[in-house]
Amino acid sequence: METNTIVILAVVIICLALVGLNRFHHRQHHYNEEDLRQAVKNILSLQPDHILPRADFTKALRDHYNCDNKEALWLLGRAKEKGFVKYDDKWVEES
Repeated sequence: METNTIVILAVVIICLALVGLNRFHHRQHHYNEEDLRQAVKNILSLQPDHILPRADFTKALRDHYNCDNKEALWLLGRAKEKGFVKYDDKWVEES
């Protein structure tokens, strides 16, 4: 292999490793339990009966955490797992 090919391949591998590590680090520190509890409480406290359509709740999570829809759904699942919310196909409510 030529030296240029080896250098380019090494740079690409290093960049991919840095992106992966950054994403893992971001998720571990960005989504802690207490912050998620407070975000859920803030989102649902704005509603008079503490219930919100599921699509609107995930949009509010996306806006709060500045993440994509997949991560917002993951956060919704974590909130349900921790007992912060109850939800069905259409509605999310505070537990």
